[in-house]
Amino acid sequence: MVITFRPLLKEDYELFAHWLEQPHVSKWWREPATVEFVEKEYGPSDKKTDVYIIEGDSKPIGIIQSYRIEDYPEHFEKIRIKKAIGIDLLIGLSNLTGKGYGTQLLESFINTMIRKKYSNANYVIADPEIANIASVRAFEKAGFKKGDIVRGDHGPEQLMIFQL
Repeated sequence: MVITFRPLLKEDYELFAHWLEQPHVSKWWREPATVEFVEKEYGPSDKKTDVYIIEGDSKPIGIIQSYRIEDYPEHFEKIRIKKAIGIDLLIGLSNLTGKGYGTQLLESFINTMIRKKYSNANYVIADPEIANIASVRAFEKAGFKKGDIVRGDHGPEQLMIFQL
């Protein structure tokens, strides 16, 4: 599968909301699955976070976002790693989970987006819940190393650290 990334557009909000209500997503992304919420939380008003649609063979399959961790002081207090870029992602189609696409898209996103946009960053950080074993494994397969366990909103989270 050829993986590409493009900015999230208003036309994508309905699809994003649909993904948020899928059982394999809502288990970990506990957010309202509404167009209004997606627009408010992920729309263009937040210039500190870049949100992208992940496309597999030119079809939308999920989202990924990136941000400077230091731009979010509360999050930085938890992470405490300077010059780090945070990422979060979801694969919206359940039939594409567990097949290695998460690892593939992480590698591609780091190489095509992160290294260019955040050239002065030293690390890429994710913080999946410890119980999200599939996510932790995908990050490990993409070259991330386990860091500290930190307190999350819904339970302990495993810091996953990729050195650039």
